[in-house]
Amino acid sequence: MPRLEPSTTLVDFGSLRQNSQSPELSVRLRNAGDGNLNARASTQASWVQLRQVGDDLYIGVDTGVVSEYEGAVTVESDGGSATIAVKASVVPAPQPVPGPAAGNSASAKAAPAVDASPGPDSQQAAAPVDRPARTRTEPTPDTVPPPAAKVRSGAAMLLDAGYIVLAAVFLIVALDTFIRAMFTSISTWWVVFVACIVGIVIILGAIRQYSARASILIWAMAWSLIYSISVIATWHSSLSTAKAVLRAEYIGGAVISVALCIWIASLLSNGNRNVDLFLAIFLGCFSVSLVLATFAIGKPLGPIWYATGVATLAAALALIPSLVQAHSVTRAAAERAPSHAGKP
Repeated sequence: MPRLEPSTTLVDFGSLRQNSQSPELSVRLRNAGDGNLNARASTQASWVQLRQVGDDLYIGVDTGVVSEYEGAVTVESDGGSATIAVKASVVPAPQPVPGPAAGNSASAKAAPAVDASPGPDSQQAAAPVDRPARTRTEPTPDTVPPPAAKVRSGAAMLLDAGYIVLAAVFLIVALDTFIRAMFTSISTWWVVFVACIVGIVIILGAIRQYSARASILIWAMAWSLIYSISVIATWHSSLSTAKAVLRAEYIGGAVISVALCIWIASLLSNGNRNVDLFLAIFLGCFSVSLVLATFAIGKPLGPIWYATGVATLAAALALIPSLVQAHSVTRAAAERAPSHAGKP
């Protein structure tokens, strides 16, 4: 089994002159296990320049803007993931020293010669010669670009919205097992159907940057969408047909959810920050609710359905701290990104 071990987790460029050519510092993406690593590097910091050749990752810096930079490069692979911190300090380039003005040279040549012989005024001190004073131009407040506001990316905000939609879907499903009027009404599942379509469209906009979290949310919404279609399609069918279809979906959903829960646990054990413990708790509660529903299907609203509703409600509540955790991660990424407001 492959295992990712980068040669370093910190790349510090030190001080670099503005508009100078950045050096490329290399990081070896070692495979401490067996098989193929298939390492892939990416970053959200626009000032970081990446170039990957096989298992060698070359990192450079855009020196166009004077700033203190701190960012991160994320390496995903079949053997886990790793984060490489990148630091650099871009300082202003030195200003050229101005030479003597042409007018001053001409004036000096045209000046009359001074009689060096002693005379009655020889005791008088010679008049000082005016020389142009060297001035140092300091940047005024108007020339210094104001720091840009740290705005979270659109993908991060779509991820937040996806969490909210999925939590609302699971809350509706949980209430369906507690309230008899909802339990006997097909309109509940039309609401779930529409909400799942909206949620999937939203999350697709965040899956490129936040693939792990977005994939879990899409899976839960996709299952709920398929289940709502099955409920609507079999609403007027015979009980045996509906039970067979829905029980198969319960079992399949529980198996996949348990597998995803184990996958998240393995990522967390490797220190991966793209997932969190609350996502694993969500999948665990989701799996329990599906197993309970397998036994409750075909029975009237009662204790087994109430237990299913409790497990579904717990899954919905687990999404709240997971949303907070994801929000803090995406906010930290936005704060680490440098401002490029003054870059031409």
